[in-house]
Amino acid sequence: MRYKPSIKTISGFFGITRGQAQLIRSVMDSATNNKAIDSAMDCLNTLLEGYGVEACRGEWWTNVFWLDINLIYVNMGDTYTGTILYNPRAERFILSSWGDFVERHPERFE
Repeated sequence: MRYKPSIKTISGFFGITRGQAQLIRSVMDSATNNKAIDSAMDCLNTLLEGYGVEACRGEWWTNVFWLDINLIYVNMGDTYTGTILYNPRAERFILSSWGDFVERHPERFE
């Protein structure tokens, strides 16, 4: 089961309306398998007006779909700007900056 932040958490994190947060959450809810994550992240990039979806590669792990991808995120233009991340190992969406995530998990990234 994939963890997703609540509508209230999304709204507060981005400073957006409840309706906008519900739309973001519904996109997260639509990501029911690994391939759907890619589509959901593209849609989230559009909603957040980001600069594309990017991946952080690191150590290989035993998932044949993700291989060495340890993090997927919407690029917001700065390493420490808040965004939506997807952690394939934990199967969860995270609200954070990708820089903070990498610093918290140095063992996974080169």
